[in-house]
Parts: sequence; C-alpha cells; structure tokens
Amino acid sequence: MSSPIVLRRSSRQAILWDLHRVLDEVADSRAPRRRFVEKFLERLRIAPGEAKRLVAEISARLPEDIANADVGMDAYLRVFEELLPIAWHNDMAVARAGHRDALRQRLRAVLDGTQYPASPRAVSAEMVAAARELLGPTLDDAALPGVTAALEALIVSELWRCRDEAARTLLAERLADAIAQEGRVAFDGP
Repeated sequence: MSSPIVLRRSSRQAILWDLHRVLDEVADSRAPRRRFVEKFLERLRIAPGEAKRLVAEISARLPEDIANADVGMDAYLRVFEELLPIAWHNDMAVARAGHRDALRQRLRAVLDGTQYPASPRAVSAEMVAAARELLGPTLDDAALPGVTAALEALIVSELWRCRDEAARTLLAERLADAIAQEGRVAFDGP
C-alpha cells in the first residue's frame, strides 16, 4: 500500500466512535477480532486484496477477547496507524491551551445566569458570543452554524436537568467540547 490514507484530525472523535460501533456489530460473531479488522478496513476503503493481506497482521496485534478487553478505542486506532499509511490532515485551528479552561468558565457563567424559560437558541447565541470573544478568528465563521446546532442540542437535552454544581460543570465541559469539535479548534497551542 503506497498512497496514504488521509484522515482529518477534526474527525478523530467520529472515527473512534465508528470503531466502537464496528466492535459492537461484531462482538457476537464467531471471529470478532477478524471481523472487526475486516469491517474497519472496509470503512477505510482499503482494496479487498490489500485488506485480505492486512487482516491477519492487524488482528494479531489486537487483544484475543477484543469485545471484553479493557482497552480504549485509541489503542485500537493506534494499531491501525502502525500498520497502515495513515496521514492526519490537520484541519484544526489552534488556540492556546489556557483558552479551554477560560471557555469552560465563560460557558459556566452563561449557564449560571440562565433562568427558565430561556430559549435554547438565546442561550446558545450567548455562548457562541462568549466563545467568539475569547477565541477571536480561531473560531471560523463557516463553522458557526454547526457550533450553534451542537450547543442547542446539548442545551435542549441537558440544561434543565442541571440542578447542582457538578452537573452544570460537566455540562460546561461538554459544551466546550462541542465548540472545539464543531468549530475544529484544538486547544494545544502555546
């Protein structure tokens, strides 16, 4: 296999979830480790002949009882990365690492100031404004509709259940993660 498989860094979480779904699909099959590798290679669009050659090599590096192993999906993805020419395209904008905590604090402040019956749209608009103020041009305008939709979905499903400090803090973290994922922002700059 000579040409690299180019994957977007912003889709890493989705790929990890896809690995988890594939594992769930094959957990009850007769050879779950082999089926897991075959199905994931199909998703990566590896040619059948090449995939057939790789299945045994990749399977040998995975735990025997793959469905019950105490291993995260990151470890499984690393096995594929070691044996396939995977190249990660960095499509993420880089923000300072300290901005992640600052963003969580601002989102938490918005949550603390939100009172029923505030609309999810109004709350998400306030959160997007806080994120844009903090992140500036790092948060691309083209990503804002996706960011807004992700925030609204979390707000609708979670906000009114958050009655205590711990729940609001967790929701603020999830909201910050949604902004990072949908806005393609990596908080690992200097």
